[in-house]
Amino acid sequence: DDSSHSVDTAVQSFAVLKSHVVDQATGQVCVCDKVYRGTTRLETLTFQIPTGGVQNLTRHVVTSKKLGFAYMTVNHDTLVLGSFGTAGPNQCDLPPNVVPSTAMAKGTYRIHITYTAENIEGLLREETVEFCIV
Repeated sequence: DDSSHSVDTAVQSFAVLKSHVVDQATGQVCVCDKVYRGTTRLETLTFQIPTGGVQNLTRHVVTSKKLGFAYMTVNHDTLVLGSFGTAGPNQCDLPPNVVPSTAMAKGTYRIHITYTAENIEGLLREETVEFCIV
């Protein structure tokens, strides 16, 4: 079990089956807790819609950087993945994630990811991941 990755298991209407991340230049699989400056990461998300289907499934990501003893929000990102039925698993290629190459990018980060859909009230899934940019 990876302690840097937590999931709210109370939300059951949407299941992420796999998040596959590779380095664009090398094609090598990336580890989730260590990110290298100046790289571009390509992520493919595989998920299941167990009940009904979703309209305009949306992924919201809030990125925070650790500064001293607290985290400060440095980026908000929202991506509409589309509408999906119950057949699956479903797959979606996310836009390339370009990691800054400057020394200022080094540090510890936390991303808070939530998923919503127009036809379902509330959050479908919520998770928090911590990682370091080196």
